[in-house]
Amino acid sequence: MLFALVSPLLLYPFRYFDPVRKRWIRARYLAERHVIESNYAQWEIIGPPEIRQRGNAARDSFNPFRRQSAHLPPDRETPPDHGPTPDPPPAEEPPPIEDEIERFLVLLSLRRYVTWCARKGRVGSMNLAIDLYDVVSLAPSKRRDRAAPVGPLPDSSAQPIHRARMAW
Repeated sequence: MLFALVSPLLLYPFRYFDPVRKRWIRARYLAERHVIESNYAQWEIIGPPEIRQRGNAARDSFNPFRRQSAHLPPDRETPPDHGPTPDPPPAEEPPPIEDEIERFLVLLSLRRYVTWCARKGRVGSMNLAIDLYDVVSLAPSKRRDRAAPVGPLPDSSAQPIHRARMAW
């Protein structure tokens, strides 16, 4: 019985010149030399070939534990140095909501968010949303500094139901 000798499959890692981007690009796959020659005008082999046996489907398929010659990190060009980066502008408070329609939409969204937080058990987020709702719901002419209450403190039993803060 005669056995035919089959040449091994030589797959090369390579890079090619992209005329659109005007730079060399490392190919993300391995290919035989004649395939590289037929697909790219300018190319360059950048490593040793990966040798596979022809006709063996188990060996020709992808194997993540195979030698890592073609999976090196990509060649990175150093970014140009444009000097020190400027400081970001200082954070500003958003302007107060003066439009009644916008205020209505914000309050509607906050009410829905509070309901969702209550259903999901996100008590901390719910309490923050309630505080924001209280701030936004006051008309601009009725707003005061909320840190210093005016008048007697409310009775703890008279708190609204949604303000109950639970400690888990």
